Amino acid sequence: MGKIRSVVSALLILLSFSCWANMLQEKKTSFENLCELSVVDPHVLLSKADTLDVHSALPFYQIEMLRACAYRSLSMRSLVFYHAHHALEAVGIDKDPDTKAYVYMLLVESAVLLNHLDIGTKYIAEGVSYARMSKNILLEANMIQMESTILRKLGQTAKSYTRMQDAIRMLAKSNQPEALLLMSHIYGYLMSFYIEDLRYNDAWQLGKKRSVFIDKMEKEKQNINVSWIDNQKGYLYSKMALLSEIRKQSKLAEEYCKMFYRTNFSKSNMGVFEINNYLLLRGDFRQVLQNNDIRFQLNNTDTLGTDYLNALYQNSKAYKGLGDYEKAYYLLEKINNVRKTLRIGEYKQKVQQMRESNQKMENEMLAHEISFKIKLRNYFIVGLLVLLIVGGAFVYYILRKKKTISFQKRQIVSLVTELTNLKEEEEEIHRTEFGKDPNGVPSATQVKLPAEEAPITSDHILPDEEIPYENLRDKILFDDFDRKVRVEKIYLQYQFDHDDYALLMGVNHNRFARIMKNYGGGNLTHYLNDLRLEYSVFLLREHPELSNMEVAKKCALPKLSIFCRLFKERFGVNPTVFRQEALSKK
Repeated sequence: MGKIRSVVSALLILLSFSCWANMLQEKKTSFENLCELSVVDPHVLLSKADTLDVHSALPFYQIEMLRACAYRSLSMRSLVFYHAHHALEAVGIDKDPDTKAYVYMLLVESAVLLNHLDIGTKYIAEGVSYARMSKNILLEANMIQMESTILRKLGQTAKSYTRMQDAIRMLAKSNQPEALLLMSHIYGYLMSFYIEDLRYNDAWQLGKKRSVFIDKMEKEKQNINVSWIDNQKGYLYSKMALLSEIRKQSKLAEEYCKMFYRTNFSKSNMGVFEINNYLLLRGDFRQVLQNNDIRFQLNNTDTLGTDYLNALYQNSKAYKGLGDYEKAYYLLEKINNVRKTLRIGEYKQKVQQMRESNQKMENEMLAHEISFKIKLRNYFIVGLLVLLIVGGAFVYYILRKKKTISFQKRQIVSLVTELTNLKEEEEEIHRTEFGKDPNGVPSATQVKLPAEEAPITSDHILPDEEIPYENLRDKILFDDFDRKVRVEKIYLQYQFDHDDYALLMGVNHNRFARIMKNYGGGNLTHYLNDLRLEYSVFLLREHPELSNMEVAKKCALPKLSIFCRLFKERFGVNPTVFRQEALSKK
């Protein structure tokens, strides 16, 4: 039993949900049918709207939209704007994006046709914003098309055409069935622009293209109401009849006229007005007057609207064609007064637009200036940071380099000091054991050198290498000479010349030069300078109170610049630094 009750309950819930969904579908279908009624019989729709309002059968915003649609078909633009405005402000419309989008279209169209361009511009901006938020391409394209109409009214024809093409390109990207209908609608506006600008060939070609769109909507049986397609046919055939007559194709014009009268649109309040331009060109003036009388109740209509002005102009031409010049003149005067009023309004609007444009330019310039200053500040900050980083890296490199150089200098001083100590120890050994060479080679006092032609004995050969007799003799002579010069500090005798040192070695000038080249570091000057620099190290280390000049004189290097240069070339640091490092080690 429990399972049976559960199944019955589930079936009841499904049945209730199905009924509720069907009611919503019927309600939606009913609303759509009422919208179609605005084209077929707007007076009946107004009556039904009042009944629905009394019984609250539909949301208030939908009822107001129905009224706006009905008044649109009756060309009563002020009432269209009034009810569309009420619909937009009604509760619940935000939950119905399709209805809200159509209300925006009604508001903008009625405002523009009433020549309230400032209000129209305001609602266009709102409409575009809402279209982008709700991703409604159709609404955005319609708003751009109405913007094009406003630009045309303000005399910006080229920009008007550009915006119209923008709307067409936008619709071409859409796959929605309604896009074809709106494309045909925009083509109708563009055809009117071409006809006003006497671009009849462009209008004719566009009409052919529009005809293809309408045929496509019919053949593919898109989800578009038949009455809307009928409207588009009516608008197209009326304009094609006019263009055919202008092109001197009267028979074709009559064919288009017959096609126009076969549409339901031709019997509507709006339809009777659309064929008037063709009738004027054909000379059927009385029919023009009759059509305008049907469409307008001249004592109760929008006396500043575009539709009303067009009707007055058509009637004036019709009276002129009938020879009633007085009525024609009266209507022209009336048109001039209305246009004068509109010009004053347009002038005020243009002044306001100029002010807004100037304000916008000032704001843009201010924004550009602020942006430029911000960029300049950012560039300055980045540059300063880069400079600080580079400067910091450079300072770090200098300090690191300075530290490295200081360490190298200390090492150099330490090595030089160690080398000097070794030299001193070697000299001390030479003093105590004067007759013995530290390398194991006998001195000149120990070995009596035989004649040059005598053979070399084993006692004359160095332990680690084989030396010819002549070279051994030169080496012994240099070692004896070197000991004498070092021990007796002969290298400090600045007045000694080359010959004096050759005599001290006991050889002639040429042989002395050869011996010094082989064993003395290249030449006598280099040999003596090395000894003098070694002695200067001793003085700098043991007698720091002496100045560099005094050290140079004591080392037989009387020119300070020569002394400093030779010292740095030999030890890698100048005498002053060496003295400081030597003192720091003590």
